[in-house]
Amino acid sequence: MSKAKLHGQIPAPDAVLTVLGETPGARIVDHDCRKAAGSRGSYEYSLDYGLVLVRRGGYWRDVNGRGASLGPTDAFFERPFVEQRIEHHRDTGDRCTSLWLSENAVCALAGDASVPDEPITTTPSIDLQHRELVAALRRGIDRFEFDERLARLVGALAECAIPGRFTARRSTTRSNHDRVVQFAREAVVADPADVDFGELAQTLGHTRFHIS
Repeated sequence: MSKAKLHGQIPAPDAVLTVLGETPGARIVDHDCRKAAGSRGSYEYSLDYGLVLVRRGGYWRDVNGRGASLGPTDAFFERPFVEQRIEHHRDTGDRCTSLWLSENAVCALAGDASVPDEPITTTPSIDLQHRELVAALRRGIDRFEFDERLARLVGALAECAIPGRFTARRSTTRSNHDRVVQFAREAVVADPADVDFGELAQTLGHTRFHIS
């Protein structure tokens, strides 16, 4: 490891961090950064996985020796021990939605832990899901809606980053598809208040994205 610093142990006096919501294995934070244009952070790394979606402004991100300019139609995953550096080039700052994800959560939501370091160009549908999730968390939602919205957003981004990641794994026959649907329906009917779609997805050998 180089002289990179551990993310989370770096002072951030020019940023306002607000936890929007938490669920086992995931935390969603509103990151309002107010650093002046030209500010360059030190190289840093994390011990966990992350997913960042830019909502306003933008910055330059270096990772693995490659740089890219990011704005409100970009997102990127973060992997443990992968170094990155952010350089701010807008006087108006930037605002992002940052997700902390455990390895189990990444596997459950994104199919596996093989997520890309390169930025992902979002789609209008993903942008809408992202902003609806933020608005819903601020309004206040229950655990079921939180998990459902999170699964759809992360799953859509994973599929956008690697097309076919989920679609290639869908049931290849009508009978298999019907079996999954029937099993899910029976689970919901049996215990509509406490059914855990994450556990149900694991039982069926699918991701939460598929069950949703």
